[in-house]
Formats: sequence, C-alpha cells, structure tokens
Amino acid sequence: MDPDLRRALDFERWIYESAVEELIRFPWGVAGFSAELNVMWDCNFVRVDTNDAPSTEDLIELADRLHRERGRRFRSIPVFDAQAAARLRPSFDELGWHRDGIVVMIHRRPDKQPFGIDVRECDEATISDVRDQLRQEEADGDDDVSPEVIQQWGLLDGILRRYAATRWFAAFDEGRPVSLCEVYSDGRTAQIEDVATLEAYQNRGFARANVLAAVEAARVDHDLVFLVAGEDDWPKTLYEKLGFDLVGRWDHFLLKKAP
Repeated sequence: MDPDLRRALDFERWIYESAVEELIRFPWGVAGFSAELNVMWDCNFVRVDTNDAPSTEDLIELADRLHRERGRRFRSIPVFDAQAAARLRPSFDELGWHRDGIVVMIHRRPDKQPFGIDVRECDEATISDVRDQLRQEEADGDDDVSPEVIQQWGLLDGILRRYAATRWFAAFDEGRPVSLCEVYSDGRTAQIEDVATLEAYQNRGFARANVLAAVEAARVDHDLVFLVAGEDDWPKTLYEKLGFDLVGRWDHFLLKKAP
C-alpha cells in the first residue's frame, strides 16, 4: 500500500473513532457507535480494515444486530481495505445496499492561488452563519439530510475539535464569506474537509481559491495534506486540477432504512 494512503486512512480511522463513545474491536476491523450522534452514518458503523473480514452475509448479520440493539434505523459498513471492498461489492450491490465509492487524494503537485479572490483564515464565529446556510442548502437538495442531521453536524464539529486541531478558511465576495473549507490536523497530517460554496456563487472560482489557500497554509507545518471525495462526484476533477493525486479508494455500504 502507498505509505501516504496508509497515513490518510489511519487519520480517517483516528478522527471518526475519536467522535464515538463506544468501540468494539475485531481482528478484521472495528465497530463504533455514538448515542449523541445517533442519526449519523459516519459515527455508527461496522468498519472493515483487512481482507480477512467475514462474508457479506455475516457482516450484515453483525451490523444488523449491533445497530438494532442501539436503536439505529440504518446500517453502515465502511470498507477501507481495497481487496475486501472488491470482494464484497457484488453481493452488497445484489442485495440492494446503497454504495458510496470514496477516493483518497494526496496533494503532491503545487499550484498557485488564483488572482483576485479574497481568501482568509477565519475564526469560527466569522463563518458560522454561512456554514449554517450551506448546510441548509444541502438539506434542501437531499432528502437524507433532516433537521436532526443538521443539528448533529454541529455537535460533531464540537466533538472533533476536542481531538483534531481545526482551522477555517473562507473565500469572500464583497466582504461576505461565500465559500468555506476546514483543515483538520494531528500535527503531522492535515485533511482538507467540508469544502462548500453557496449556490449563488458556484462555478466562479471561489472553492478553487479556498482549497488552494488551505493547502498552502497546511503545507507549512504538515508533510502530508489529503482529502477524500465521492468517486463519481465532480469535485474529484477539480481537486485533480489543484494538484491532488488519487492514491486509493474505499467503499461505504449503507442500508438507509433497515426493515
């Protein structure tokens, strides 16, 4: 495995395991659950980390029991091992589970800040209103994002800040923040996360400027800067243009409403 990919996956494991109150470890992975974040798929999961994981049927049986015992209506099985994901994918697809393909991208090729866009590092108070607006816009376009999910996003923000150093960057238009991103850090590795632009300002270079400014700041004192993106979503193409190389992928299998 690419050593940078290994570090990025280790970071992802660390940050989400930090967000849950209950961890159950298996030889092939870990299950994690959060009573406080009980509607969030990323914080209630049975995760596969090695290729010696059980069969699809056994994984589903385990996830069904663990999620059901904790009152979860959904079932969440992220698979970080590429071989295991390839092995399990056909049977999950056949059973009708939703699958999100996730790519891991490492920043390896420098780029320059676009001229003429005002990007600043901000405190949380500066970006809180526009972040709320961005989340509401996402909710308006996605039936899976309920008011309860939006509330728990805010709770997750606070939980992650207890463990990962967090910096906020915003691109401004006429003095107003219109595009945001965050940088999570463990001191050596930095993750660019939550890149979003208000709908009225999209396709005008604000996200590009914002991400590049965040990368430039992170690279000062981190030797690895990465992000994750949807395999089939358009931002992946943008990130490639900004100097990120695709180094690996993983699958997140979801049953959004269990019987």
